Amino acid sequence: MKPFTTLPATVRLNNALHCAHLEDSAVLLNSEKGLYFSVNATGATILQGLQQGLSPAAIVDQLMAEYDCDKTQATEDTLAFLNALQQAGLIQSGA
Repeated sequence: MKPFTTLPATVRLNNALHCAHLEDSAVLLNSEKGLYFSVNATGATILQGLQQGLSPAAIVDQLMAEYDCDKTQATEDTLAFLNALQQAGLIQSGA
């Protein structure tokens, strides 16, 4: 699957993805493959937005507000995180 170069309109989490949110991070488990991942606070914020059904564009807005960063940085961080999730088979673009 090709990496995202722009924010997709929607992203769907894989049904095999299980998440535990910690104080300033999160742990993800892909129950199909038995793999787990840990993410930092920014990744946890992006993941939480996806779980709430927010679009990647709305997540960028949320990051800008929460971390007082500019749109370019929030978009780059979101794209990088989505590409890592996609590479691990944890998300798909589309409904």
